Amino acid sequence: MSQTGWIKNRLVFWLFPLSLALSGLFLPPWRPTVWPLALFWAGGMCVGNAMRCGRVHCTFTGPLYFLTGLAALAKVLGWLSISWTVLWAAAAVGTLLSFIPEWAWKVYWTNGVKR
Repeated sequence: MSQTGWIKNRLVFWLFPLSLALSGLFLPPWRPTVWPLALFWAGGMCVGNAMRCGRVHCTFTGPLYFLTGLAALAKVLGWLSISWTVLWAAAAVGTLLSFIPEWAWKVYWTNGVKR
């Protein structure tokens, strides 16, 4: 598969959690179902990407999204009292922080060079 074909296919995989996140934003009754699923899906994609190509930010966002997915699930089950806003703010801030090593150092763990 060509590089552009692979990129297009990966973007399709990312549209799924994005569509879930947006549907929960605009349809609040769906949040308990779609937001944990969106976070777990994104976490799986990041962990897979980190293992496949060694992308630095994915090394951090994969576990971050799994943890926020667990927090979202705990909220849904009534085990954790946290607002959706705080949960998504944590995911957003963590995501931004995960890019700092790429901006300051390198994008991929391999070869020690910024690509």
